[in-house]
Parts: sequence; C-alpha cells; structure tokens
Amino acid sequence: MFGDRVKFWTTFNEPNLFSKFSYMDGWYPPGHCSQPFGNCDFGNSSMEPYIAGHNMILSHANAVGIYRKKYQVKYGGHIGITVCSRWYEPFQNTTVVILAVKQAPWFLDPIILGDYPLEMRRILGPNLHEFTFKQKKKLHATKLDFIGLNHYTTLYLKDCIFSPCKVDPIDGDARVVTSAVRDDGVLIGEAVNI
Repeated sequence: MFGDRVKFWTTFNEPNLFSKFSYMDGWYPPGHCSQPFGNCDFGNSSMEPYIAGHNMILSHANAVGIYRKKYQVKYGGHIGITVCSRWYEPFQNTTVVILAVKQAPWFLDPIILGDYPLEMRRILGPNLHEFTFKQKKKLHATKLDFIGLNHYTTLYLKDCIFSPCKVDPIDGDARVVTSAVRDDGVLIGEAVNI
C-alpha cells in the first residue's frame, strides 16, 4: 500500500521498553507485574518481560524475512528495528563496572549476533528462553538494513553483582544502579531547566 512511497520500515519501536513497562513494571497494557516491581493483580516480573522480548525478537525476524521475500526487491526499501538506547558511563573506572556498561544493550544482541549475552544467560538462568537452532539460523539470515536508536538520556552505571549497592526495583533484573550523579557529586552532564 505504501511501499512505493515509504522506503524505511521498522518492525518495532522500542520493544525493549515495551517488554519492561508492560510485563515488569505494569505501567503499559496488559499491566502485568509482581512484587517488588509493582502492585499488579497478576504477572511475573522475573519471567514475563523476557518471554515478551523473546517473542518480539522472533516476530521481528519473521517480519524481516517476509519483507525481504515479498517487498524489498519490488519497492527497494529498507527494514530495521528501533530501540531505546541509553548511553552509560561507568560509576567508577573499575573492570567490573566497565563490563557492566558493556552488557547493557541486551535486546540487539540476538538480532545482530544470534543470541543473548552470556552474562545475561548466567544471571537470568531458566527465566531466559533459548533460541532453537532453526531460530538462530533465521535470526542470522534476517540481518538488519538499519538500526533506529531513540536516545533520551545518559546515566552513570554501577555494577551490583560484584559491588555492594542497593538495586532499585524499577531496574528489574539488571542488577545495576543508574544515576545522573556520581557519589562524589559529579553530574553526568550540564543541568538544564526544562
């Protein structure tokens, strides 16, 4: 219908936020969550966000495959995905914190590399679905033409696996603390009044 006029298509807009806000925090429909993440009537905040995310990743791969097979040659368009991408700076320049910063972008790894980061698998264990051989093959075959990034803020990040800190339930299973201010009072950027 619009293929002759629209040349850039995105399968999902911010699926990483949708899975978190819908199935961990309960802010978006269907409003699923569990303690300590929220006070919803039903849900499992330790499993459902990852099930939803996993299914969106597979849906993305299917949509890309269909677009490439039926429409890309005919219309000459491009297809990708748009994620919310924050930039994280390490709270301290320690190896552990720098590694935590590198593990932050979990949603694109399966789409680009074919699987979740190993550290994420280690932390979440059975709560994180496995991709079958066939699914990994499909993910590999449906590479992106582009990645859309929506960037709203930059934050400091501190590891809470190997460092003592209190994790805010809003950060879910990430096991990190984020802040716009370091312990020594240094702001991540210049403060503005909006």
